Amino acid sequence: MLRKVLTYTFLILGLLLDIAVFATANSYAQLGIATVGYLVLAFSFLLIYPRKHRKAAQLKQDDQKVPTLSLSPTTEEEPVEDADKRSFLHLIWSAGIAFFIYSIVNKRSELSFFTRAGAGSGITSIADADGNKINPAQEHAMQGYVISDIDEHDSDSVYYGYTREDGKWYISRQVLEDNTFRYSSGAVDYPSAWNSRKNLNYDYFFNIKL
Repeated sequence: MLRKVLTYTFLILGLLLDIAVFATANSYAQLGIATVGYLVLAFSFLLIYPRKHRKAAQLKQDDQKVPTLSLSPTTEEEPVEDADKRSFLHLIWSAGIAFFIYSIVNKRSELSFFTRAGAGSGITSIADADGNKINPAQEHAMQGYVISDIDEHDSDSVYYGYTREDGKWYISRQVLEDNTFRYSSGAVDYPSAWNSRKNLNYDYFFNIKL
């Protein structure tokens, strides 16, 4: 009796563990492991129940030493216990198949969603002056800069000064004649740079270091 209880307990615990693996599988390898485990459990159930059923049927035939006559044809009803076992097996089989199909469909849906999201997001990588890649969706070169000064008194150019909390700065010079922009940048002492803005070295934006 104790052996029977332990056997059923281990099988049920194994089934619950396998269902948990199905529900939390994040890769096809995990799904494959869960499927193999489920097949092993199902095979174990099939080995236990039919064997016990055959033993019970054999004992019943041995006990029936004297045949009895019946006036009306009767059909032998299947024991309730055996019917419950069959129902239990069908339930286990159906639940396992359902979890397997759900896990595969859910995994494919997630992969399809992220594939479409990655393909349609339009996110590209750019590099800074040192060649380090920057993801524009997370960080852009001018992030954190706010305008601090504007000089429109020069007849040829307009100057715009931008600073950031960490002390970095850049100054943009707009040449009015051809409406072009050039830039100069630094990491410290913005006030001095702004005072000497007309004497700074200006270059294209992609050549300065922010």
